[in-house]
Amino acid sequence: MSPQKKLSKPVVSVFIPAHNEESNIGHLIRSLLHQDTSRFRLSDITVCLDGSIDNTRDIVRAIAQKSRIKIRMTGSSHQLGKYERLNRAFRTCTAEILIVLDADITIQGSRFIENMVAPLLKDPHIEILAAHQKLFRPHGVMARILYTSFLYWDHVRLSVPNIHSHHNYYGSATAYRGSFARRIKMPKGLCDPHMYIYIRTVERTSFRYTFNAVMYQWPISTWSDLQNFLKRTIGKGDPFIERRYPDAVRTITPVPLVSKIKGLMKTLTDEPFFTLPGIFISVYIKFMAKRIHPDSTSLWQTAVSTKKSPL
Repeated sequence: MSPQKKLSKPVVSVFIPAHNEESNIGHLIRSLLHQDTSRFRLSDITVCLDGSIDNTRDIVRAIAQKSRIKIRMTGSSHQLGKYERLNRAFRTCTAEILIVLDADITIQGSRFIENMVAPLLKDPHIEILAAHQKLFRPHGVMARILYTSFLYWDHVRLSVPNIHSHHNYYGSATAYRGSFARRIKMPKGLCDPHMYIYIRTVERTSFRYTFNAVMYQWPISTWSDLQNFLKRTIGKGDPFIERRYPDAVRTITPVPLVSKIKGLMKTLTDEPFFTLPGIFISVYIKFMAKRIHPDSTSLWQTAVSTKKSPL
């Protein structure tokens, strides 16, 4: 191998599915353009417009005209859903590492991408790596109660003995090894794409969760958005997966009681005044999730309260 070949930087591509993301898309792209790229080459940023009817397109176009990094826009005026768009991104991926970001997140620091890329370069066994997700704390009583209910689950999932579990594969900020992404094709009508992708990793041991790459997201803050959230299919069971991978489903889905207790204690420390109503909401979510029929398509109703700028 030639010295030039040894010194070549890994190629990284960023993919952002976007449906009406004018509030935050500019902030996210500018954060990506200010990343430290000394240890990798950011080849392109692709914003896939999924039926956007706001100013998302104009904002991306304005930034692209002044950017030295290639910013592409794909997609169409028809809304197909995040995972249909992601399926296409997997098929067309040519980079060594594909990073998929939700358009309504905020990444922390100038080395966010580097911290996503480094573990995959160090360990060739890793196929998927998820960033550490944190929630912005909203204002208002109802918003704080809903925030606390989601904070409780965050504490629970991070207390699971094997932190590299599917409970911590959220999909909001994920790095995929290109070779893995290219062999994944999510079936039509899949209810839980997160679990499907997780199960498809080698022996379910090729997923990692990192605390070094941090991203923030606004939680659901209104009752109407919570009702829309309950219609989503993720976490509600998937007949296709349960039929095809029954042993895997039985193995990876249980959450130990000790993790729930640890999550409760940490939530009490962080939000002592809102923990009780927050836990009530968590129980309500679990109860209603089994009774509300989920959307039968990959299209989800927008949670408006999560689409805000961090500024």
